[in-house]
Amino acid sequence: MSGRVHEAFSLPLLFEPGSSWVYGAGLDWAGILIERVSGKTLSIYMDENIFKPLGLRRSTFHLRQRPGIEKDAAQMWLRNHIGELVPISSPYPVDAQDDSGGMGLITSSSDFASVLRDLLRDTPLLLKAETVETMFIPQFQHGSPMYDGLLKQKSLHEQLTGDSSGCPQVAFGLGGLVTQGTVPNLPAKTLTWNGMPNIGWFINREQRMGAIFVTQLLPPGDPKSVGILGEFWRELWARHADFEAPS
Repeated sequence: MSGRVHEAFSLPLLFEPGSSWVYGAGLDWAGILIERVSGKTLSIYMDENIFKPLGLRRSTFHLRQRPGIEKDAAQMWLRNHIGELVPISSPYPVDAQDDSGGMGLITSSSDFASVLRDLLRDTPLLLKAETVETMFIPQFQHGSPMYDGLLKQKSLHEQLTGDSSGCPQVAFGLGGLVTQGTVPNLPAKTLTWNGMPNIGWFINREQRMGAIFVTQLLPPGDPKSVGILGEFWRELWARHADFEAPS
C-alpha cells in the first residue's frame, strides 16, 4: 500500500453487510476513522497511545525516518518452486504516502510480544480489562452467512488452527480469529491471527498464555512454515499443560 488508503479501497460492496463475510479492508478503514476522529495521523496516534505507554522503541510506519530500525530490518526471503530460499526485496513500501491500519507497520518481535503481554494482564495499560474481554466474543455464530463466508476462505483459518476438517470451531472476534472449541493447534477461547510473511500470534486470557511466531518468508501460507508454526504451538500447549498439571 504505497498510495492513498481511501482511494485504494473505495470500491463497490461485494454483498450487503451481514449477508456474508470476506477478508477485506476493515482495518484500513478503521485506521482512517481513527485519523478523522483524532485529527492525527495513525502513526502519531499509535505512538502516543500504544508505543509510548508500553515503551516500544522499535515500531514505526516510516522506516526511512528511523535509521536505527532500518539497518536492523530482517532480510525477506522467497521459497521458490524447487524449495530453495532466495533473498528478495521487501514487498512493503518504505515511504508510504498514508499510514495504513491494515499493513505497513514495521516492528520487532519483542515490541509485538509486549502488546500481547499487556492484553494478558488483569489490568492492561492499553485498554480496559472489559474491553479486552470483548475481543474474544465471537461476532458471528456457526450456521450464519458470515460463518459460511469464513469457511470458504480456508487459508485464513487452517494455517492457524491446523483444522483441515472444513468445519472448524472458529469465528471472528474484535481483533482476529476466535476459537470456539479446541482445534488441533489451539484450545478454545483463543484469539489468533497471522501476517503475510508467515507470521502468527495468539493469546488466551483464561490460560494466561500468548506467543508469536515470526518469519520473513514468502509466499504466504508456505507449507513448511505453516507446519513449523503448528508444531511450535502444539509443543507450547503441551508444555503448558505439563506445567499446570498438579503434582
